[in-house]
Amino acid sequence: MKELKNTKKIVLILLLLLFVITFLREFGIFDFNLYQSKCQENYSFSIGRTNAPDHYRFGTFSIDFQDNIDSKIKSAIKTQKNAAQTNGLTFNIISFDEKITGWLYCPFYKTPQVSYKCKFEAKGKHNSKEFELSGDLTGDMKFQILFLCSGNKTKELIYQAIARQIVKSFENELRR
Repeated sequence: MKELKNTKKIVLILLLLLFVITFLREFGIFDFNLYQSKCQENYSFSIGRTNAPDHYRFGTFSIDFQDNIDSKIKSAIKTQKNAAQTNGLTFNIISFDEKITGWLYCPFYKTPQVSYKCKFEAKGKHNSKEFELSGDLTGDMKFQILFLCSGNKTKELIYQAIARQIVKSFENELRR
């Protein structure tokens, strides 16, 4: 009878310890992530050109931000766009809005969904002629994240995916 009580205590202590560790990891107190993720992306890139030539090519560009842009997306974009390189063209992100829904804090299975909209403008010169670009990038993403991935790491993955799409869209525009 005494052994059964000790066994129950040990199991209870182990379950409590597992719960505390999961809680602390989930909210970023310590970092341990081992996960597999999938992402489905749909996006739309629209751009208006004022005085822009039919064809232009810039090898490099820089990205600047209005003061009201969230630091999480700024940091993710700066990570994607390693250096502040410029060749006469700077994309200025005027506004960025995102809506994240779905399961972010479930320990073993997360299914966040994201909708975002990024408005931007750019001014540059091509063959001594000034031109302007303005437009927006909108998108939807659905993630499926399996096994151990904290809520903070999930948000980091989301912002990295959005930043990757923004930088890729700007790069594609400059190769036209």
